[in-house]
Parts: sequence; C-alpha cells; structure tokens
Amino acid sequence: MICKFECSDCKTRFEADDRENVICPHCKSDNVDYAKTHISSKVWMAVAIIAVLVALVCVALHIEWGKESGDGMVICGGHISDTTEVVIVPGLDVPPTIEVGDLIFEEGGYSFTVVVKNRPSAKAYVAVINPINNQTISKSEDGVFKDIPSSEADGSFYTIALMDAAKDSVLTSMEKPGFIKQAKVARKMSVEELQRKIESRDDSLMGLGENDYLSPDLTLKFVGLPADAVKVSESGICRPETLAELRQCGFRGFLIGECFMKEADPGAALGTFIAKL
Repeated sequence: MICKFECSDCKTRFEADDRENVICPHCKSDNVDYAKTHISSKVWMAVAIIAVLVALVCVALHIEWGKESGDGMVICGGHISDTTEVVIVPGLDVPPTIEVGDLIFEEGGYSFTVVVKNRPSAKAYVAVINPINNQTISKSEDGVFKDIPSSEADGSFYTIALMDAAKDSVLTSMEKPGFIKQAKVARKMSVEELQRKIESRDDSLMGLGENDYLSPDLTLKFVGLPADAVKVSESGICRPETLAELRQCGFRGFLIGECFMKEADPGAALGTFIAKL
C-alpha cells in the first residue's frame, strides 16, 4: 500500500510502498516513519459548525414529530420529558395544585374555599363534581363556594377539580370528604327564654320534631298544667321505650305518624309496635 513517509534524518517527505523496506530517496537512510497528517484549525472549526447544525436540525425534527404524533412527549416550560400523554397548556410552566379549606355547615349547605397554587395564565375555574354521575354541582373562578348540599356518594365526598375553561378539561383534582348529612340545627335559646315559652304555652313549642327552636331529642318538663288536663305527646316517637318513658311523665295521648307511614304496611308496623309495649 502506497503511504506517505518522512525521513527522520533529513526530514524529506516521500511516498513509498509500505510492504517493502522503505529507504529515503534523498539520503538513503532507513530511519523513516509514517508522515503525520496535520489538519488546520479552520478545517476543525468547519467540522464543529457542521456538527452543531446537524444536532439542531435533529432536535427540531424530534419536537415537531412529538407534537404531531402525541407519542409520549410533554413540552412544559421549555423542557421535554417522556410521559404517557401529551399535555401542552399555554402559560403552564409548573403543574397547579389545589387545597380545600375547612367545611362550614350552615342552614343552606356547606361553605368552603379552594386555594389554587401555581395557577395557569390560561383561564381556569374550580368545580365541585358529583362522583356518582360526574355532573358539575357548582363552579367558581375565585374558589369560594356556598350552599353545597351533602353528598350521596359512599364516603360523603365530592371531587374538587381545577378546570381549563377553554377546553373544559381537568388540570388537577382531588377528593374531599366530609359532606355528610346534617340534622336540623336548632337555634340556641337561654334557659330563661325557654322557660318563659313553656310557661306562656308558646305555640312555637308545639310539635317538637318540626319547630325551629328545639331538636327532637330534647326533654321538656311542662309545669303548671291543670290537674285534669290530658297530656298528649306528638312527633318524634319511633320506639316503644320512648312511649313508656312519656307515660311515666303523665302523658296519655300519643301522636305517631312518620314511624308507621314510612313502612310498607303501616297497620302491621302498628301491631308490632303495640306488641312491644
């Protein structure tokens, strides 16, 4: 094979067949070696520039392919990472999170506030979603909710979600329990006020299970009734033991409605109730 050589003695460069004994044609010395090839700095710079251009073209093609195919690429804040789906949200550099404050039960339902962290620049809103039918119960742009009813789902929870308003899609969500059914809340009265109502035979005390002041399990002691008055107890009686306690307090009449009417056979339910007395 013809190669380039350099004489170590006279520095003469020449070409010769490396399969034979190579002799310098100038000084006839056999102290020769392969000539070293020197590449100029300009050549190296040109090679480097070409390599950089090729790399940039490859990256551009890779990003464009990911946008079109949606094959496991996420572009978020200028970074590329592999996931299971494509999520490109304008202005969303950091994934948002939500925090739900304490639930406050009022007469109309539950009130609470949702705090959104890392809120996207794209328009978004917070939604309360029923997990049973996936229907939205309420929406709020500022995260303030009022009069949310109790949940019928197992665990008494709702799904709280941050929604993309343009696409109506979920950005992030969480389950919030605690939306339990509440018994009717009684207005607090002082002992003196209650006693005055009892003594004046205030009509608002009639029907303890339905009035606005007292809870059904409140025990009242009426004083000052005529000795020959027939005491009648009404509402909230569902157990034979309750009727027995009322008889010991002097009641002789008992108005019982819901306890029997909610049964499939009210007559049979009444017979079972009487048999337990």
